[in-house]
Amino acid sequence: MAEVLSYCGYRCDRCPAYHANLTSDDDRKRVQEGWIKYYDHRVEVDEVDCRGCSAGPREGNPDCRVRPCAVEKGLRTCADCDEFACDKIARQMDAIKPIAQKHGEAMPPEDYERYISP
Repeated sequence: MAEVLSYCGYRCDRCPAYHANLTSDDDRKRVQEGWIKYYDHRVEVDEVDCRGCSAGPREGNPDCRVRPCAVEKGLRTCADCDEFACDKIARQMDAIKPIAQKHGEAMPPEDYERYISP
């Protein structure tokens, strides 16, 4: 699969909720369970299916502050911005650090690859 980047640089193609990575309701259920476990984010199984935030206004995280900024500036990703790395992108990226630290050694490597690494 070709690399698919979100506005913040997240690798959509490596995300477990990316539509091309979902083949069954079991896949969606695993994503749901992982999001609850690591992010305390609850979503219905039938809502687990994303095409990446650059695919349209109904895709991705509706609370993201990065996307509207990048769209307004006409950028492909934040890395193309003269203000990179601004507070918006820094907050977005810093949100992942505490999750990885909290679970640390207890996080199975496959979960790290699935939920943190992209």
